[in-house]
Order: sequence, then structure tokens, then C-alpha cells
Amino acid sequence: MIRRCANIVRIKSSLTLTMSNLSGFAAELKAVSNKLDALIAKIDSTMTAIAAHSPQHKEAQQRLQTIAGVGPVVGMALTNTLERVPFSAMRMHSSLSRASTLEPTTPAIR
Repeated sequence: MIRRCANIVRIKSSLTLTMSNLSGFAAELKAVSNKLDALIAKIDSTMTAIAAHSPQHKEAQQRLQTIAGVGPVVGMALTNTLERVPFSAMRMHSSLSRASTLEPTTPAIR
């Protein structure tokens, strides 16, 4: 659903840019734009409802939503993405993250 919503947003932007210079189509463009806005809002509300009623992801989503700019939809997307990462890959990422914070083993060149 998230990808579909992003596609609709891209289509709306492309349509607006393409049709903005054509005279005589303002009313039709506005009507299509309003319909696409309504569709985007419906998809967002559906995803928010799904996120709110998913007990297995609810705690993870709430933790992610403590980050500024992360709402229910982004929290759901991140939770679903992170859930698909195999444990061994997460452990490797963790090792790489720690390695980047360690002091270098060779002395700095001055």
C-alpha cells in the first residue's frame, strides 16, 4: 500500500506539472487532483488503521514514533522492513557500526 500511495503521489505531481501550462484544462485538472488527494487520504487512513490494530507490531511502531517525523504510516513501513532483515545481517550491521566507533589501530600520520 505504501508503494501504491507513493506512485499515486508521483502521478499527481507529474500530471500537475504536465498540464499546468495548458489553458482550458484547469477545472478538469483540479477535479482529478482532488480525486487523487481523496484516494491518498483514504489509503493513509487505511494504513493508519492497520498499524493501530496490529498487535505484533504495535510496540515497535510506538517506539519508532518517538523519533521526530515518524508517524503511524512510517512506523508501520519501518517495522515491516526491519522485520524482514535476517538476524545474521542485523548482527553484521551491529558489528560494523561498533567497528566504526573504535579507535584506529594505526597511529595517525602527522
